[in-house]
Amino acid sequence: MYFSATKYDGTPVSNEDIKYDITREYLDKTLTMEKFPFMEEVTMPTVHPCRHAAVLKTITDSMSQNEHKVESHYALLIFLRFISGVIPYVEFDTVGDMVFA
Repeated sequence: MYFSATKYDGTPVSNEDIKYDITREYLDKTLTMEKFPFMEEVTMPTVHPCRHAAVLKTITDSMSQNEHKVESHYALLIFLRFISGVIPYVEFDTVGDMVFA
């Protein structure tokens, strides 16, 4: 997953400035700057997919242990919850009765 950002006025946020929004424990580990494969000479922040499955499993196991129903159609929202831990300024809205624990 690659990220880009814009300011309120629509101007792009530089990759260096995006780094200020990343939780320090993830910077240069889970989230790194890599060449964007679909555009020449464009580097963007990306979250490494190698850890996604393990992190999502941990989150869903925690939800199950706390007796919360984990349904497959919530997978994207659970993933976004993980991303909001990496980038605290990511905002999303969950619709339904899903409880993260």
